[in-house]
Amino acid sequence: MQVYEDSKGQILDDNMGFRIRKINIIGAAQQHVLFKDPFLPKTDPYGEIQYGITENVALTGKDILWITNSTNGILFFDKKEEKFIREFHYDANIKNGIVTDFNNTTYTDPNGILWICTWHGITKVNKQEQQFNSRELPFLKQQTTIG
Repeated sequence: MQVYEDSKGQILDDNMGFRIRKINIIGAAQQHVLFKDPFLPKTDPYGEIQYGITENVALTGKDILWITNSTNGILFFDKKEEKFIREFHYDANIKNGIVTDFNNTTYTDPNGILWICTWHGITKVNKQEQQFNSRELPFLKQQTTIG
């Protein structure tokens, strides 16, 4: 779904079925290392569909990747340890948490602000605010007619 290359030239992608694949290119050969998500319930066939992967040095340092998932919240992957370390889910009791477990792409802008595209609009994560700010996009709720 999305390819990520860090400052050391390490290539990672998030893909269906394994979450993270590290690709080592050695000359003309390629080596693939797969990392499964230990948090995924075995009864969730759609939890292995992920859309975005980004690094946010301002929020979690240079070794942690934020991985957005289509149905299962946000995952954190430690590049140094090469393993998933945490998952983050929607919780109605947390006022400034993520608004949904249904997330698409993610992006870190040059100012260190993390943007997450969700099924409920856009979420902004700013280090200074220490919270998620979400805005619904009303026009996304309108039904369109083709014809």
